[in-house]
Amino acid sequence: MQVTPGQPAFEAVTNAVNTSLTGSKRWDQASMSDETYQEYQTSPSVMVLELHYDPSVTVHSQYAFFKDVNWLIIPLDGRHASTNAVFGITRGLPIQGLIM
Repeated sequence: MQVTPGQPAFEAVTNAVNTSLTGSKRWDQASMSDETYQEYQTSPSVMVLELHYDPSVTVHSQYAFFKDVNWLIIPLDGRHASTNAVFGITRGLPIQGLIM
């Protein structure tokens, strides 16, 4: 399902993501592999929240790892969901993530 600006759920999703990105986090050197991303895209047993930014954005947190990011990917179910990871993609390349 895609939620775009102007839809009723957009503000709720935006607020939930912004709230989840605030506060204490820890940087993790793990990044999302191509295989994991493919699994996120195709597996019926996996659910992720993907946020696409055009133009790219900087996520303001205690870590400087989400600068110029185009995508944020938050696993909700499946691989990495239990760690509360947030992965980023910048110019098509995965970047190291945060653990919430």
